Amino acid sequence: QFLYFIGCAGEPMAATAVEPVHAAHFATERSQAVVAITAGHFTAARAPGEYVVAFADSIELRQMSAKGASTTVARTQLYAHVRGCATVPSSDPDVADTLAMTADNGRLVLLRFDRGANEWTRESFATFGRSGVRRAVPGHYLAVDPRGRAVMVAAIERAKLVFPVRAVKEQADAGGGGGSDDDGEQSDSGSSDSVDIWGGGADAAKLKLGSGLEANVPNTFVFSCVAIDSRSDSPQFACLEHQRDQMPPGEKACVVYEHDVSLNTIVRLWIYPVSATSSMLIGFPNSPTLPSGAVLACAEDSIIALSYDGHRVRRCETTLPRRTDYPFTQGAVSIVASASVKVRDGRVLLVAQNELGDVFKVDVAPKPDDRLNDAVTARYIDTFPVCSAMHLFR
Repeated sequence: QFLYFIGCAGEPMAATAVEPVHAAHFATERSQAVVAITAGHFTAARAPGEYVVAFADSIELRQMSAKGASTTVARTQLYAHVRGCATVPSSDPDVADTLAMTADNGRLVLLRFDRGANEWTRESFATFGRSGVRRAVPGHYLAVDPRGRAVMVAAIERAKLVFPVRAVKEQADAGGGGGSDDDGEQSDSGSSDSVDIWGGGADAAKLKLGSGLEANVPNTFVFSCVAIDSRSDSPQFACLEHQRDQMPPGEKACVVYEHDVSLNTIVRLWIYPVSATSSMLIGFPNSPTLPSGAVLACAEDSIIALSYDGHRVRRCETTLPRRTDYPFTQGAVSIVASASVKVRDGRVLLVAQNELGDVFKVDVAPKPDDRLNDAVTARYIDTFPVCSAMHLFR
């Protein structure tokens, strides 16, 4: 349901003249379909319990209190349909995070929250496709490097783009010139105004999206896309893919792409076949016991952990526990949501929920001999309604 407003601007004109008409429409009922949820520190650095809820036509910034009460800080109505959103973490602990969002307008946008105006301001955007929701136009999947160095947007079929994220110094508004354009144009990676986001000074700079780097693979379907929290100097992203011309029907593989920062190119680092029933990927952050991080491929009734040590891919699989009133003979169950957070000593707490609402604590801890065998464990902890997205707060 929509309300339409049409009005004429300016003084009355002659009957033969055409008056300018301004039209706008607003939804009378707010959309309740949650597209994505992402947590971060948006209003200020180290601001606790903040998260963004993306609906089909709006985004809400909310804050969770210590008692578990959620309050809405700001709500923004959009003239587009949101496809995905994710947090771009700041490299400076004294600077707030940035929100990355894709919509059906064919753009990737970086937004920063302005506490004074209580609204989101655009820092940069990149246009990568036509408007509309299309299976071959990127935007359906959105993944951000855990260190905020790059963003990957992927389509359901074939197309994948990686956008480097850089910090560009703001110049004084005097006589033109300047580092960042108001029209959100992508910054040149070789510009003298571009600074290393890790080299200090990021607090006095705006984040800008570099030129998109293609990682397209013909005849490929993408089922999931996540960022890998590795200690590599280059951002890495994992995709769950099926290649029609190279794989038998139904088979899938976990493919890892790496953004080579020195050459500014995208390379396919490694590929590993996984179960045909795999439906989503989970990025397991690096920890003292797993410095290189891991990718969890969630299949029916099982989780497969893959870790790359620079020479080979290590694999381990574990079976998910099943409740006694729902035996294996009644059908397979898949993971639908997950969340992770780092706790004391750099350890990782990761939980995953299946389509029955059962929540499991998943841990990846290699043995002292550095083998991944029997290193993945899944332990049941609770049951609650099925979530469309999960997040953990410390």
